[in-house]
Amino acid sequence: MSADDAHPAAGTADAPVDPLLDFLRDHSAPCPACGYDLRGLTRPVCPECEHELVLTVGLARPRFGWLLVALVPGMFSGLAGLLLSSLIAYVALVENDLPPPGIILLALFGLASGASAVAMALSRQGLMARPVGTQMKLAAMSWGVHVLAFLVLVIASL
Repeated sequence: MSADDAHPAAGTADAPVDPLLDFLRDHSAPCPACGYDLRGLTRPVCPECEHELVLTVGLARPRFGWLLVALVPGMFSGLAGLLLSSLIAYVALVENDLPPPGIILLALFGLASGASAVAMALSRQGLMARPVGTQMKLAAMSWGVHVLAFLVLVIASL
């Protein structure tokens, strides 16, 4: 038996059936791009928007809860760091003065925290692939680091 015998040619009675087209022969499903009903599709391309279609396995409802909880303090700190940085730049350029070092450290922490939140969001699948208990612990650690750093830096800036 040759390698060609193991894989029958497309269009023959023994050819493997495309599972997507096989499913859509008898079922309605919307195109994920445009919503067009794909029932009776004969090739894996939406006739309405012309996007290529593939059969995939996906989550019915992805759970982003703990990821969002972990991201909130970093995003808030990042925005606060941007605001503080612009105020520091204004004071330095217009008033020719610098704020206390604690304020500068607070702004730097905010910027670094915002950058780490963006990095976490970009690598979100790594966090979401972990068990829920681990996600909760990582979110609690994110909040703990931010609350502790905020308290230390605020006290240092007084």
